[in-house]
Order: sequence, then C-alpha cells, then structure tokens
Amino acid sequence: MDAHELIQQLEEIKRQPHQEFALIASLQGIRRRAAGTTRTSHPDTAAARLARLLNESELEEPLLDMQIIDEAHYLRN
Repeated sequence: MDAHELIQQLEEIKRQPHQEFALIASLQGIRRRAAGTTRTSHPDTAAARLARLLNESELEEPLLDMQIIDEAHYLRN
C-alpha cells in the first residue's frame, strides 16, 4: 500500500481501535522526500499527511502494536 492507503487504514484504526489487521507498505511508498529530489516533500502530499497523522497520534493509544522493517539500513539517516 502507498501513503494514501495507509492514511485511510490508520484513520479507520483510530475509529475502531481493537480490530486485527496486517499492513504491508514499502518504505519508498510512504516516506517523505527532501526538497530538491524528484518527489518533493510538499505539505499536501500523502506522505506529508501521513507524517502529520503519526505526529498527531504520538501521545494517543498506539495505532500499531508492532512494526517490522526490512532493509532497515535505509533508516540509518
């Protein structure tokens, strides 16, 4: 799934928090891009909206119980 689909799923999870689910997304499909790259980090992109949703939800009940990140070496920076 991409950032837009992930936003929809996380919003549904916020409405109905005790449902079971599994989501698979590529890091490239959901991450924000730095300005000057091919896909910019414009504030209205789905990736930017996803980042805002996750930041706003930070102090609430966790949306996810577990995350598994393959290719985690991409996260080093």
